[in-house]
Amino acid sequence: MIYFAERLQLAVEGLARLAPRRLLLCGWMLTPRGAPPQLRVTAGDQVVTPVQSLAPPRPDVTLLQPDLAQVQGFLLVLDGVPEGAPLVLTLAAGGLSGRVNLRDPGINRDLDKAFARLPAALGFSLLRGARDDPARWPLLRHGYRAHGAFGGWLDALPQLGSAALSDPDGLLRHAATAATTGGEVMLGLRFAGRPQRGLEVELIALARLAAPDGAGDETAFVPLEDDHCTTMGATACLHARLPTPLLPRLVALELVAELRFDDERRWLRCRPGVVPLPAFLDAIAAQAGPEAEGSLAEALLRPVLARREAALAPRLAGLPPVPAAPAGAPLALVTGCDEPALLPLLEIVAAGLERRCGGLVLLGRQAEAAAQIFARRGRRPAQAARLAGPALAAAIAGDTPVVLLEAQRLGQAVIDQQLDALFAAPLQGAGLARLQALHDLAGCGDLSDSLARLRRDPRQPWQPPAQAWCRPLAGQMINDHLERLWTLAA
Repeated sequence: MIYFAERLQLAVEGLARLAPRRLLLCGWMLTPRGAPPQLRVTAGDQVVTPVQSLAPPRPDVTLLQPDLAQVQGFLLVLDGVPEGAPLVLTLAAGGLSGRVNLRDPGINRDLDKAFARLPAALGFSLLRGARDDPARWPLLRHGYRAHGAFGGWLDALPQLGSAALSDPDGLLRHAATAATTGGEVMLGLRFAGRPQRGLEVELIALARLAAPDGAGDETAFVPLEDDHCTTMGATACLHARLPTPLLPRLVALELVAELRFDDERRWLRCRPGVVPLPAFLDAIAAQAGPEAEGSLAEALLRPVLARREAALAPRLAGLPPVPAAPAGAPLALVTGCDEPALLPLLEIVAAGLERRCGGLVLLGRQAEAAAQIFARRGRRPAQAARLAGPALAAAIAGDTPVVLLEAQRLGQAVIDQQLDALFAAPLQGAGLARLQALHDLAGCGDLSDSLARLRRDPRQPWQPPAQAWCRPLAGQMINDHLERLWTLAA
């Protein structure tokens, strides 16, 4: 901060290059109260007119004499700045003026550091601008960091993860979030009292996506579809889903939420944990709270189930039938490679798997070590992967037959000497696409569970998922909903 006079002060918090000859300048100024401040940037003798400017309030800056002075933030985008020319920022107000050399090496060039101190309202506005107009505000990719210029600002927000927040402040008493592998996400909120003029929730979704070439992840803004917020008294629950084409590449999802409650505003950074669909739907009902009447849980859950059926039933009914078992050596997709104890089992069964498949993709925390077993043998290609989605998408596109092998079931098949049975009915093309869609839209467990449900005799009774429901009524509603979806797909 530069002190020109008692009532004229200037803080340049950040000056960063957005593109060639394009700069972003941000900070705040203290000027005499009632005197309109004037900022001017010059490059040598040339005046640089901002192509974009914001003048946000800065409640974080304390005024010692509020009756004599005023504080205002500034954020300027400067285009056409000559490379290497002297660059000066001039502030004038109330007959006072001062100048700052913007080429001073002491000025912060790291926007992440500058944005970390921004008020939450301004940071959210900039995040919205970066989403809606990335050409003008290329802030998410600034500095080649995962969250660009917003990393420090996001870290400073209240964090909501897999564990619910209980009474984070006097207004918001409870918050919870969850997501599914099918790209659905929910945010549950419980307030101290009923809003007088309504509740508004605005979400900005960020996703970590696996790069198509496998060369690392990228963070990107992603749209939310069919988003809907149900409000009952002091309780609200928002439900939305990601576009289906993004799901194979989805590594992690986070939401930045602005809650507008009468004259109050709150901001949350939500990083939902991924749970099976039955647990996800049960979590929506649980937002009513243990003390509430069952009718509140029903009121939160019913519109979500109705919207899911309206959106998903046509897709499920239109899925192609599972074709006859394909010929040729299938790709073995081994899921659940999470425990070190699995590695000796794979050593034992490696030769049997290699005789029956044309290659392997292994998923789980021990996938790298598992893939090394087959790499050392050198008889079949094997690769470790974090996500099943890209492997399934590639197999669907290449019309490659696939056999799903879950690690625990594989061990039981070895004990029972039934390894051939696991390879008896590979899926290919339309069959794989059908399995993937069913798993995303109505899966009750892992992929192996969805495969078993896909192949069950439709004359057999519905097998409810194993789930400890928050309320018996919620369990009945969710079971009926899932059974209807699987019946449509039968």
